[in-house]
Amino acid sequence: MVERHMHDCDEYYFVLEGKLKVISEEKEYILEKGDMLWTKMGDFHEIVEALEDPTMFWLEGPLMGKRRKGHQYEL
Repeated sequence: MVERHMHDCDEYYFVLEGKLKVISEEKEYILEKGDMLWTKMGDFHEIVEALEDPTMFWLEGPLMGKRRKGHQYEL
């Protein structure tokens, strides 16, 4: 699982298999095979639980704003 954080870039989660619970901007989502979640720069998000063994990948867009690399935990 991944703790609540944000990025200085957009991030895209793609689910290839399984099912997982995520929270983005205080809204809960259940992602399944074929689903994609887009988190915009500055959106707080987290992976809460693997409901069925997931296979997924994610992509990050170019750095924007303060252009900090990696996870940011506070504004």
